Amino acid sequence: MKIGILLSQQGDPCGHEIYQWIISFGHTPVAIYEKEILENEALFLHISTTSFEFQITDLHGNTFDFTEIDFFFQRTWSSERIKTTNNVIISEEDSFKSIEITAIRDFILRWLKQQKKLIGYSSHLSKNKLSQLLVARNSGFKIPQTIITKKKKDLLSIFKKKQIVTKSIQTEYISKESDGYRTNYSTIIDINDLPEEFFPALFQSKIEKILELRIFYFLGEFYSVAMKPNRNEKEVDIRKLLASDRTINYPYQLPKKIEGCITLLMKTLELDMGSLDVILDVDQNYVFLEVNPHGQISMVSQGYGYPQVAENIATALTNKNGHFQNEKINSNHRTKHVRTLQKNKSL
Repeated sequence: MKIGILLSQQGDPCGHEIYQWIISFGHTPVAIYEKEILENEALFLHISTTSFEFQITDLHGNTFDFTEIDFFFQRTWSSERIKTTNNVIISEEDSFKSIEITAIRDFILRWLKQQKKLIGYSSHLSKNKLSQLLVARNSGFKIPQTIITKKKKDLLSIFKKKQIVTKSIQTEYISKESDGYRTNYSTIIDINDLPEEFFPALFQSKIEKILELRIFYFLGEFYSVAMKPNRNEKEVDIRKLLASDRTINYPYQLPKKIEGCITLLMKTLELDMGSLDVILDVDQNYVFLEVNPHGQISMVSQGYGYPQVAENIATALTNKNGHFQNEKINSNHRTKHVRTLQKNKSL
């Protein structure tokens, strides 16, 4: 069985671990990086009344026919961003190229979904926080009070003197910087510090929380981790504290009602996987913040109680029907796979 793993770049630890598990199960994984569809000589697509051909050549010169790969897993294939320097407006040609590449990528992913050969598909709508909030509300979740405005007076009218938070409207904004990639974080805003008018932005009421939950959902399975800041940390976005051991993290059993809300939410957004951010507030309400269709699996797997996540994903991919089978792997079988993992160290 040949399985394709769609990755944005080399060095993704989650993609690497899934790749190694697939090898250990005796199957052939193919890592296909987004950069490979950006090189004209590496992409060939032929559509006619009687035929359909689609090939990609990887960075090592190996050519793969997409029609001959049995199943695909999209880890972080997202549109290539135009590279700019400070105060430089992108050219019309670069803007056109970016739109064209996005169209190719979207076609590939949509085609794979229609062929029922893809896990990890997400539409543009499913990545929009406004759409997510409406779906979450209709699925039974509490949601933060949210407005989009460009006027300071609107914020004062709605939020008065309450603390507010601002964040991007799209869930997958990632910027490339000299020391790596940086994601968007929530930031506390003092309304009095804002000018009278500004670029339209999303604002939410700041929620007093008991703890924050990161929930990785995969084909009906829930991997939930509770995160609490140490001592008197006041950081609004707890993700900033995770790398510095300034949080207490432990596995968390969700109430069945909340699992039902998540299942309905993901079904409505047409997502078979994703990382959800949920807050348990001081009134014991579960408040939905957002879902990232391709959020970091490591936030629940590495040291947070669920080391089997990558193994379970590989199990689903190597199942002929692409469905997760919740089977317990006995200790001898698991030891065999761990030994195999140690032998395969390159992706």
